[in-house]
Amino acid sequence: MGKDKWMHMGVCCAITLAVAGVGLAVGFGLAASLYAGALTSLAAGVGKEVADAYCGYNQWSWGDFAADVAGVVIGCLAACLF
Repeated sequence: MGKDKWMHMGVCCAITLAVAGVGLAVGFGLAASLYAGALTSLAAGVGKEVADAYCGYNQWSWGDFAADVAGVVIGCLAACLF
């Protein structure tokens, strides 16, 4: 797995954890916090891929999106441990 995929996974994991952490800190339940974190992270991943596809930077990459999803899953699992 290349550096780019690790970056996608790491950023999505971090976004998921950060948003879920804020949700828990303000009193939302675990499920709602994880849902918010996952959706925010996936929205960022999709937004990045759409920008790549339509703004001439690159092209849509299913591999990048798969790494985003993996990052979300890891972030949700990590949030459950804390």
